[in-house]
Order: sequence, then C-alpha cells, then structure tokens
Amino acid sequence: MKRKIFSVFLSLMCAVCLSANLAACSESGYFEYDLSNDGTYYTVSGKDNITATELVIPETYNGLPVKHIGEWAFLNCATLESVTLPDGITFIAYGAFSNCTSLTSINIPEGVTTIFNSAFYNCNFTSLVLPDSVTEIGYGAFDRCSSLESINIPDGVTALCGCTFSGCTSLASVTLPENLTEIGDMEFFGCSSLTEITIPDGVTSIGRRAFEGCTSLESAVFENTSGWYAYSSGTASRTDLDLTDASRNAVYLTDTYNGEYTKWYRSQN
Repeated sequence: MKRKIFSVFLSLMCAVCLSANLAACSESGYFEYDLSNDGTYYTVSGKDNITATELVIPETYNGLPVKHIGEWAFLNCATLESVTLPDGITFIAYGAFSNCTSLTSINIPEGVTTIFNSAFYNCNFTSLVLPDSVTEIGYGAFDRCSSLESINIPDGVTALCGCTFSGCTSLASVTLPENLTEIGDMEFFGCSSLTEITIPDGVTSIGRRAFEGCTSLESAVFENTSGWYAYSSGTASRTDLDLTDASRNAVYLTDTYNGEYTKWYRSQN
C-alpha cells in the first residue's frame, strides 16, 4: 500500500515538474531582450544551450511589445520541436531558427512582414502557412527544409532572392504569387519532388540553375509566353524561347537551357 501511495505521489511530482518546465519555456529565463533604439519594442533571442522542446515567445517584456526575432536567435537548438510566436511579431531576422533540425511546428502570425536570410535553414516542418502580411522572403530562408511538402507564397512577395527553397527535396506543391517579378538563382535547386509549376504573368527573370535537380518536374506553365529568351554569359549568346508547351518548358528549365551561366529574361517591349 505504501509503495502504491509513493508511486502516485511520484507521478504527481513528475507532472508538477513537467508543468513547471514547460511554463519556464515562456519565461525570461530562456530569453534575452534588446530594446529598440527608439525605446518602443524589444527584440528577443534565446540564451545559450537551450534544451527545451517547446518555446512560447512572450508577447511583451517590461510592458513593451516583443516585435522582432533576433539574428541567429535560436541557432542550432537541436532539441527544439515547437515554437509559438506572439501576434505582435513583425520581423524574423537572419538565421533566427537556422539549423533547428527537430523543429516541426511553428506559427507565422499575421503581421510578420519579413522573413530574412536563412531564417529557417535546415528545419524539419512538413508544412508552413505564410500570412498575407509577408512581403519579403530573404535568400535561403527555407534552404534545406527537406521535409517541407507544400508552400503558398503570399501575393505581397514580388521577388524571390535565391536559394529560398533550395534542397527542399519533399516539396511537391508551390503556389507562386501573382505579383512576383523575379525568381532568383538556385531558387528551387534540388526540389526533386516538384512535379509542376506555374510561372505568373508578371515574372520577367529566372535566375541561374533555378530549377536544376527538379528531376520530377513534368509541367511548367508560363502565364505569359511571349518575349522570353535564355542568355548565357559564358558564351554571350541569346536564345529565343517558345514556351507554349508546358512539358517542353519543364525540360528547358531543368536541362536544355539550365546552367551556371544561363539566366532567363522576358523582354517587355
């Protein structure tokens, strides 16, 4: 009987300790804060050697809003599986969650405008919802997120700067925004699960090796097929492109007119 009572007591104590540990993940003990130059908000970063599996970023600190996630804020937090961001966040800085290899769940709240370079490099989520407020996605922001299966890029994004989804080997579905004008170098490099892509009407350039390694790509629909040409800086040569056939376009993008020195442009004359 005593053994049973002790077992129940021990279980209750473990539950209390676990609850306290999870609660601590949202307290200042896990975080560092930098006050903005104008004194109106804070940028949050993680302290060294975080071993938590879940983090809840506070909405306020010292009575002021937490609005930015700092540079390299949670770099290499290998145990981190889940992050909850508060509604007031507007900016996710360079490398903020880079190499968080166990990160499978994070919310990007409405109000975030910028996801900067390498912010989620080598994370492990399978899906991610980007709010309509996002207008800038930096170089390599989701590079090597090899479990990511689908992404819908908000209409406010007008340029993809390069390597944004490079190495996303599970990425099978991508929706590009209507306002997009530029697809950068190596944008979808190595996205071997991607089977189709639609290039919006407003796109005027596609960077070097943008679709190299997209070995499953079977269809590339160009909403505007006129005026396209491939330019090789290696040979200083230009080739006009007929992009009326979606299956042929896929071959052009991944093979025929793909290379280290070849970019695509659309003449607007």
